[in-house]
Amino acid sequence: MNKQKEAIIWPLFLVFFVSLLISSCATQPPVKVYFVENGQLQYYLRPTKLNGDGSKAFIDLTYREGTNENLGFITCNFTIDGKSLTNIDEAYFLFEGKKYSLADLASIYVKRNEKIIRYTTKWDKDSFFEWLRTDNFTFVISSSGETFEYKPTKSFQKSKHYLSYELLP
Repeated sequence: MNKQKEAIIWPLFLVFFVSLLISSCATQPPVKVYFVENGQLQYYLRPTKLNGDGSKAFIDLTYREGTNENLGFITCNFTIDGKSLTNIDEAYFLFEGKKYSLADLASIYVKRNEKIIRYTTKWDKDSFFEWLRTDNFTFVISSSGETFEYKPTKSFQKSKHYLSYELLP
């Protein structure tokens, strides 16, 4: 191939490849659905942002549905970014005037210098499904006597509605 054709083809190829890459990332659904095993599906809500006063939270959820009797809870992982915390004593959702606590708080990592802390928890299935039916909620954490509240962003609400559509009858 002559140099003049190469000079035209390579930039076109790069533009095509980059546009394909960008469009594939932009069209990814906020919830991934996986087949796990016989009669069992797993739903994964990608990490999605909530805003707080001077910090933000990112929540991702994993729910398995199927016939296994140990599927009575949802794994709720969250990251707090912008607060210099060493531990979290409590995490819960507030909606419809009620407090829905997350159980079995376990630290995944603490990066105090970067003001990032990540935890995993369990959320009971019944209150999770109640949450899916609500529009307004607040995510709350407590650490060393201080309480921090986080409100969902539009992208979080959109992801939550997508998950509701997938899971609710």
